[in-house]
Formats: sequence, structure tokens, C-alpha cells
Amino acid sequence: MNRVARRKKRLPAVTSHDGRLPEAMVPGPVSQGRRGEASSGMILLVVLVVLSMLTFAGLAIVINISTETRAFVYESNRLQLEQVLLSGVEYLKAFCEKTPAEQFAAGGPDDNPARFSRVPVAAPGGSAPLGYFSVLAPRQEADPSTPGGRFGLQSENAKLNLRTLLLWEETGIARARDALMLLPGMTESVADSILDWVDADESRRPYGAEADYYATQRLPYRPRNDVPVAIEELLLVRGVERYLLIGATFGQPSSAGLSLVTGGGGQSEATAWVNYITPYSGERNVSSDGLPRINLNDPELARLHQRIAQAFTEEIADFVVFYRQFGPATEEVDSLSDAQAAPGDLAPDFSRSAAHAFRSVFDILDASVEVEVAGRDRVVVRSPLSADPELVRQHLSNWIDRTTTTADRVLYGRIDITRAPREVLLAIPGMDSTVAERILALRQQGTSGGEESPLARLYFEGAISAEQLRQLGPFVTTRTDVWTAEIVAEDAGNPNLRLRAVVTVDATAVPARQVYWKHMGSGPST
Repeated sequence: MNRVARRKKRLPAVTSHDGRLPEAMVPGPVSQGRRGEASSGMILLVVLVVLSMLTFAGLAIVINISTETRAFVYESNRLQLEQVLLSGVEYLKAFCEKTPAEQFAAGGPDDNPARFSRVPVAAPGGSAPLGYFSVLAPRQEADPSTPGGRFGLQSENAKLNLRTLLLWEETGIARARDALMLLPGMTESVADSILDWVDADESRRPYGAEADYYATQRLPYRPRNDVPVAIEELLLVRGVERYLLIGATFGQPSSAGLSLVTGGGGQSEATAWVNYITPYSGERNVSSDGLPRINLNDPELARLHQRIAQAFTEEIADFVVFYRQFGPATEEVDSLSDAQAAPGDLAPDFSRSAAHAFRSVFDILDASVEVEVAGRDRVVVRSPLSADPELVRQHLSNWIDRTTTTADRVLYGRIDITRAPREVLLAIPGMDSTVAERILALRQQGTSGGEESPLARLYFEGAISAEQLRQLGPFVTTRTDVWTAEIVAEDAGNPNLRLRAVVTVDATAVPARQVYWKHMGSGPST
């Protein structure tokens, strides 16, 4: 028996007696159902996974769209708020372009909530405001350390002009370092370093720093040797600290005023050096109503006489011409001369050229002139603005407002005594502490309605003499056309959304121009 036959013989029989396979070995409907259920479960699982992925993808898209929408709305509101902020700048320019008389009629620039608090800005043709802006400045008090703020402007003429300090020093009028030493926290080293940064030479002052010092720094640089374009440039000067120069920043405007955040070292916003020194200041050489002033040093004496006679009196015009021709009489001549003439008794000779100039508009007060008269001895003529007290009271304020000693269109560097802090007043050449305190006391009493000059009021009340006015005259003013303010823009729909900027506007020429801009970011919220 071969091998195949033997293997077949050993295999057991798997058929039944009737020749069919057993039921357990025959495929039936139960096995087919189980395989179908497994296949359907797998498909369902795949579907669920796909649906989950699609759901999460859709959710991500929705979240992304929502985020982008919120970002778009926020950016739109911010751009809109920037326009509100810029509207505040243009509003500030328009106010600064006004004459002093117009500013006073509008409530004044100093503390004027009706004009500068939450000014609404609406879209063209719209009625609902898009936002509001407020115009803010440090509070102006006799004590500059008094905290708080006000709705108004800050006068740059109330500060020491850095270029003017150098001019005083060059002409021997005053020492620039002595003026800077009056500032809170100032030292000789820092004062000399600031002046070395500003002056044109390369010579180092006794306590200062020049190019050789700055060349040794990790990142070397050179001093400007000129007036800085922005006050923050002085942070590059050796020894100048940020908290001393800039101080703190304003809080948000509120009905209770402005809260201040103090800077490092205890230096507050009110006593920061930015409130005492400036790279820009100036005023238009016009009267309070915007008309050209009369130049007392006009070389055409006939024209000068005519203009003064029209604005004041014939006697005052005669005396001005005599003063220009013969100069002031000495005290000895004035007291000993018997030959005296009243104003108007002598007619000026316009063929005689001018030989003297007015140093100050106050030179006319309590002055006398020794006039040469043909065929007669010299005659002493007294100023109408000294011989007649009633005439002085009638004309002095107008005289201060309407006259000048220069034909320059802009006057630079004069100190606004109505707004300057004590330290700046004491830095004025010829100023003493007694007069400074009288000025501060008069300021606390308020103004007299805007028509009487504060300088005239000081004179009438005996707080300052004619001689002191003559000495101070070239360096003082009661006006300014360069203003600084912080503008806070507020969104109408979200009061917590704010933008802030510090702006300086120069209105010495019309149209006014923006000479300084510092973006302060978002304002604080409560």
C-alpha cells in the first residue's frame, strides 16, 4: 500500500450516515450577522471621528473669526479714538491762535473746565458723540509742589528758556548756572553739564561734561551743543535722572480733579524740571487785540509821534520824541534845574535825529529829559506818566499793552510773571525775593477783569517801584503764545478706553504749529 493510501486510511470519516456534513461545519446565517455588525461599528466610529474633527475645526474657525472681529472692532475704536485725540490737538491750536482778548472772553487758558473738560467729538452730520477729549495741565499755584491738575494750558513763557539763559550769560546780565541752581534737586555738576550740552563751544565748565566724557560711554555719543529739540533729550546729559526731569504723569480727569502718580526719588509732577525749563517759548509782538504795537525805537520820529498821539495823548508823544533825541536826564540835573517845562509847552523838532533808545517800555515812568532849546538854556521836561498820577492810572496798562521797543515780530525768552513758579521768578535778572513774593501774593488774589495789566497793578499798589519795573522790563511779560497741554481722548461707548498725548503748540505765527508730541499710551482706569 502506497503512502497516499495509508494516509487516507488513517483519516476519520466526517460525513453522517446519509453522506452529509455535520451541522457544526456548515456555514449558517449567525456567522454572517456577526461580521456585518463589526463592519458597521467600524464605519460608525470613523464617522464619529470625522464629525468630531469637523466640529472642532468649525469651532476653531468660529473662535478665530470672533477673535478677528473683536480685534477689528478694537482697532476700529482705537483708530477712531486717535482721531478724537487729533481733534483735541486741532482744538488746542485753534484756541492758541486767538488773541489774548479773545482767549479771555472764552474763559481763559488757565483753569477753564467749561472749555477744556470732556469736549464731545461727533462724526460729520452725526449727533451722537464718537468720543470726548479733555485738555489738562499741572495745577498752577504759588507753591509748585501743590498736587493736582486743571483743565487748561501750561505757559512755556512761564519757564526758563535754555537759549535765553545762554544769552543772559553771554551779555553779562546773569549767570546761567545760578538760574538753574534754583530748580528743585539741582546740583552744580548737573547744571554745568546741561549748559555744556546746550552751548556751542567745546570748553568744559568747572563742573560740567563735554564730548570727551560722552566718548567714554559704552555707546559713545556727542553733545548737541545747541538747544535740544525736545526736553527729554536732556536725559542724555550726565547726571540728569528721569524722575528729576520728567517726574510723574497725570491720572484720569474727574470731577474731583487729577490724581498724580509720583516718580522715583519722591519727585512729583509739579516739581519736575519740565515745569521750569524749556527749549521753546515766545509771544507775538502785538497788542491784546492782535494789532501791531508801536515801536518806541522807530527811527522815523514823525511817524512815531503821530502813532503815539493817536493812541494816547499829544503830550506823551512829545515826551517820547524828546527822550529819543536827548535821552534821560540825570538825577542831579533833574533836581537842580530851575528851567522846567510842562509836557506840551515845547514842540519837538523832527529834523533832529534820534540819539537814544528805549531799553524798556517802563523807561517813561518817572523820567525827565533835558531838552535843548534854541536861544535858551536847557529845559527839563518831565514825563506825563509821572507828573500826573491820574494820567498814569489811565494810560499805563494800555501803554504796556500797545508799545514795544523792537520791530521783531516775535519776542523770545521773556518770563510770564502771571504764571511762572517762584524759582523761575527768582531767576529773572533784577528780581529779588520781596518782589517775587508780592507777585505771587497778587496772583493769589486773582485778576482784575483782564483789562488792567498785572504789572500796572503791582505798580499802583506799591508792590514794585518804577525803577524796579525799568530793570525788569526787558525780561518780563504777562503773555505767551507757546502752550503745552496733555490731551486725554475717551471713547464714548467704553470710558475705560483712552489715549493720551502731551502736545506743545507754537502760535507765534498763524496758523499755529505743533512743535512737540509725546504719545503717553492708554490712560489709567478706575
